[in-house]
Amino acid sequence: MDSGKKNDTKTMMTFGNTQGLEGLQNVQSIIGRKQSVGVRGKLLCGNQPISNATVKLWDNDLFDPDDLMAEAQTKPDGSFQVAGLTVSTTSIDPQIRIYHNCRNKKSGCKRRVTFNIPDNYISSGNQVTKWFEFGALNMEIGVKYKEDHQCF
Repeated sequence: MDSGKKNDTKTMMTFGNTQGLEGLQNVQSIIGRKQSVGVRGKLLCGNQPISNATVKLWDNDLFDPDDLMAEAQTKPDGSFQVAGLTVSTTSIDPQIRIYHNCRNKKSGCKRRVTFNIPDNYISSGNQVTKWFEFGALNMEIGVKYKEDHQCF
């Protein structure tokens, strides 16, 4: 009889663990899933690198405040690399927002330019598996409808 009780206990424990995993998956679908994205590139003003420009990676949300995923400064050679993650029940809409002074005419302000990152660069989980290569961009360019000023 003892051996029968041991088997029943094992079966119940296995069943209980399975229910626990299913419950965890259900909670995860309510809370959301981890999604990450990364962007690399280089910023120029004419033919000169832009150092200390701010590059922010955001999840652009429609009905609630946008989520700041990560932030980086450009290096002396103008290069940057920014990666971040967030938890969301739906697919994220990643953007980078670049704050810089190239051809800036407003004192105390920085030009802010926004670029959307394509969905196929979103990775599941904590690690970026496919980086968006932004390339080198001359920030002298104006970006209609995607540019404004951020004043401090």
